[in-house]
Amino acid sequence: MNFFKTALLTGILLSELSAVNAQYNTVLKGTVAGRSSKAIYLLPRTKSVRSENKIEIPIVNNKFQYTLNATELEAYELIFKDELDAGAWRHIAFFPDTSIVEFRLHEMAKADDNEIKGGNVNREYYRMEKERKALFTPAFNRLVAQEQALIKKDQFYSPAYMELNAQLRKLSAIEDRQLIYEKRHQLEKKGEHLTAQGMKMRRSLDSLNREIANWKYLQIDQVPNLAKYYMIVEDMQYRAKEDSTVLRLIQDSYIKYTRAFPDHKYTKLVTDGLRGLLQIYPGKPFVDFTAPDLNGKEYRLSSLIEGKTALIDLWGSWCGPCIVKSRQVVPLYEKYQSKGFTVVGVAREFDNTDELLKRLNKEKFSWLNLLELDDKNGIWNKYTVPNGGGLTVLVDKAGKIVAVDPTAEEIEQYLSKLP
Repeated sequence: MNFFKTALLTGILLSELSAVNAQYNTVLKGTVAGRSSKAIYLLPRTKSVRSENKIEIPIVNNKFQYTLNATELEAYELIFKDELDAGAWRHIAFFPDTSIVEFRLHEMAKADDNEIKGGNVNREYYRMEKERKALFTPAFNRLVAQEQALIKKDQFYSPAYMELNAQLRKLSAIEDRQLIYEKRHQLEKKGEHLTAQGMKMRRSLDSLNREIANWKYLQIDQVPNLAKYYMIVEDMQYRAKEDSTVLRLIQDSYIKYTRAFPDHKYTKLVTDGLRGLLQIYPGKPFVDFTAPDLNGKEYRLSSLIEGKTALIDLWGSWCGPCIVKSRQVVPLYEKYQSKGFTVVGVAREFDNTDELLKRLNKEKFSWLNLLELDDKNGIWNKYTVPNGGGLTVLVDKAGKIVAVDPTAEEIEQYLSKLP
């Protein structure tokens, strides 16, 4: 790295360190081209899009403006309301580290042409994004095109996997669909969901992704700044669970960034998330946490399951597959409760508990249900599913994990052997 680039990045770091807990008042000015969207949402990247408390900014005559008041410098995102309502969207990341941030935004198909200007952190973030795309996008697009060609010829997915997908398209009942999802997951775990050609193509994509990750972390490990720290957080939440290379690279960068930003919210996110990624495996101890019940009484998980065989059931009133899996546990709970089997449910809810109360009144979940409201305790992050609906973890009497996301049949196989 040359002297002037090093000096610039060091200056960015020093300005960020002095302003982590400062007050930010940033005017967001945007123009919209090639689309008729009427509103755009604003929220921190650390906040779930499921929350109803998103800021909605009107778009008038293809323009929008909003003054953002923030108490900590972190990544925010804009999402077009019509995209989110349709269930498919491209988030637009930015940092409010200057008085004005300007946006020129396009339709989803041309989202790569979006322009974001203003602030050193935005400049550094989009510099790296531009370099990454220039270096790797052509090769990535070629491989994706080859994969799509195999899919069209029915040569990518295995016959068994395609049959399950065909069944899935015919089903509407969520209970029936959940059974197919579980069968697909079993094929994926065994590596039987792809043909030989599909496996070869996937290995090529994996190889390219490793190359991208190694390049990226060479940049990240030079001079720390919040743009790069956000990239680490994003990798931890979206990639590290399925990509051992990314997980290793995050571990290698962890100390440098937590020392550079000891009081930033990203440090707790990465610390908790990394611990979960390394610990939520069979044979490892479960991750402890504290959460309230619906009356506000706090419980510590370890005190509830000590000396018992337990199922930790992370779910939500909005998560259909989670509810189906919880229903499947009801007869097991009734059958094996006398043998020391217990269930602790934790519902991830947003803004209020209205839908949770309605759901609990409909279901027969007679075990204790705790509440994770607006991710206050970071439980989903600690259990490696920060962007997921839920997860179940079977734990033995010694507090060791037996299985992660087991089926009801797998749970009963284990419980049937209890003395």
